[in-house]
Amino acid sequence: MKTILLFYKHLFTIILLFLCSMDIKAQDTLFYSAGQNPLDIGSHARFYKDAKDTFKLVQIMALSDASFQKSETEIMNFGNTAESIWVKLYIKNKSDEPLFLSFDNYQLQYIDLVVFDEKGLKQQQTSGTTAPLKNRYFQRGNSILEVGQKPSVIYINVKTNTGFCFPVTISNAVALVNVNHKYDVLKGLGTGILLAMALYNLFIFFSLKDRLYLYYCIYVFVSIWTTAHINGIWFFLRTDYAIFNDFVGIQLLILVALLFTVRFLNLDQNMPRTYTAIKIFSVLIALIIPIECFDIQPLANHIMEALTPIAGISMLLVGVLSYLQGNKSAKYYVLAWIFFLIGGMTTSLCYDGVLPYNNFTSNALLLGACVENILLGFALANRINIYREESALAQALAFQRLTENEMLIKEQNKNLEEKVNVRTMELESSLDVLKKTQNQLIQSEKLASLGELTAGISHEIQNPLNFVSNFSDLSIDLTEELKAEIGNSPLTPEGGIMLKDKAYIDEILADLSSNQVKINHHSNRASNIVKGMLDHSRVSNGTKELTDINKMADEYLRLSFHGLRAKNKDFNADFKMDFEENLPKISVISQDIGRVMLNLFSNAFHAVNKRNVSEVQNLTDVKIYQPTVSISTQSTISPLGIKEIIITVIDNGTGMPEEVKTKIFQPFFTTKPTGDGTGLGLSLSYDIVTKGHDGTLEVESTEGIGTIFIIKLPY
Repeated sequence: MKTILLFYKHLFTIILLFLCSMDIKAQDTLFYSAGQNPLDIGSHARFYKDAKDTFKLVQIMALSDASFQKSETEIMNFGNTAESIWVKLYIKNKSDEPLFLSFDNYQLQYIDLVVFDEKGLKQQQTSGTTAPLKNRYFQRGNSILEVGQKPSVIYINVKTNTGFCFPVTISNAVALVNVNHKYDVLKGLGTGILLAMALYNLFIFFSLKDRLYLYYCIYVFVSIWTTAHINGIWFFLRTDYAIFNDFVGIQLLILVALLFTVRFLNLDQNMPRTYTAIKIFSVLIALIIPIECFDIQPLANHIMEALTPIAGISMLLVGVLSYLQGNKSAKYYVLAWIFFLIGGMTTSLCYDGVLPYNNFTSNALLLGACVENILLGFALANRINIYREESALAQALAFQRLTENEMLIKEQNKNLEEKVNVRTMELESSLDVLKKTQNQLIQSEKLASLGELTAGISHEIQNPLNFVSNFSDLSIDLTEELKAEIGNSPLTPEGGIMLKDKAYIDEILADLSSNQVKINHHSNRASNIVKGMLDHSRVSNGTKELTDINKMADEYLRLSFHGLRAKNKDFNADFKMDFEENLPKISVISQDIGRVMLNLFSNAFHAVNKRNVSEVQNLTDVKIYQPTVSISTQSTISPLGIKEIIITVIDNGTGMPEEVKTKIFQPFFTTKPTGDGTGLGLSLSYDIVTKGHDGTLEVESTEGIGTIFIIKLPY
């Protein structure tokens, strides 16, 4: 009887366990319909912790459903553990499309997936960060595995040495691609913002050479590296080398953040005790890096879980204290860390199941990092503005002190200024006297030039006047002779003159007509000379007009020659003219160029006369030396392609030594005896050619041989 009761007791227990198992299966089965969005498996799956990592699939399958634990949150989170986790999921696909599992924790190291379909067929796949990238069904940062069109039971074995959050969704290919596309856009945008901030501030660093910008850029690059590992962007480097996949981003991020904080807030000067504490804390963080690299888990993760919030809150409090101490730039720093901590806390609470898992909460850390780095960029810009304000204030204080010093200097120098004013008045009076003297000398030079011109004109005008007088007297005699001849000639019966006498009268009339032509010619010559004199004496109005350079040179050469002869009866020289035929007329100020020519011709005649007198006094053979002044004109094109007329004045006079030639165009420099020149002629000529006509005036001279002046006038 006892045996029968015991049998029924065991049978009842088995039936109860079977019914419970059936009830668990019915409750946990995940149903997926066509067109549904990705579904989280956390609320349907059950898990079993294999602490020693010794269970095989056969042993797991032999366990009852009651041996598996149900997740208390929508997203399974196993914390920091090195245990092997087995996940069991019942599933029913009501659609005709194959389904895929998407593991959204990008740092899962080992994933072993076994799928049994409705027919009992088995399908096994492996993935994770330790698996070759080429074996992944989808080439992405996270693992995506196909479970087939009609899966029934799914077993998943997962191991990792990082934070063991286990967000897994199931969906068809279309829904999977759509969701991942949204995630990728958001992650790409965030990473792009970080990269743009880093490159922009790196450019500022190279421009300003301020190392704080370099620390900021390093912090941003480490932030990019950290978020790239957390969000799977690092996968696109396509590497299977473990050294690049080892993740120590949090440690490096904290170290660089501490370095930037110290330099940005000047903690070594403003808060020395805090600065010492940060150095100790930095050493502690640095010691965790080798623990992480040697994969001593879960110790490394437990330490970082404790130190990371301490570091974030500490930097926030340091920023607040710095702001309260008067650091205006710290306000942006505080806001930056507030946003970063909010983003990190949001993502952490999302994985812990406190907040819902969605596109925003799962990427809140990345968004917080973007806002943080933007605000830190504002902080750097504001720091520059503060420096500018402080610099402006310092300049204002310096200006105030300078003004005060200036007032003292003014008071101290008041007596000195009075003495300077008196001395200045004396100097101004002397300067006025000098200016008057200079004007008188310039006027004397002009009068001397006008005197020489007048003397030459007087000699030139005398010749036509003598011709006019002589031909007038001759015409009077011929007229009287004509009257007498007409009076004595017999008349014809018709009242006319006899033919023989008429021929004689015609001869007299022809002579009278010839005389009148000559009188008219020489009177016109005298009129032109007078007109030229008036043009020369007229004050120049600066107006340029077309001028025949050949005609002007001919007239002024003759006037200069006769002017010198009028002053010195013993003077005699030969002059030669070599004018280019059809020389084009050019626009010049004729009165000014005339003065230049007259000055050069006069100097040339003076030079040949001086040499002639010297050779006569030295009893040399004067017949050998013939004083000669030559002038030539030609049109040409300069090497720069500028059309110009060249006027060359050559004399075979005394010439000039080199020390005289270098000073020849200086005002008041002259080689003539005292009272015979002002030293302004060549100086004024040089200014007229170079400044008034954009030309050049050059001199070539050899002592004892002669001098050449070359005028170049562009047109």
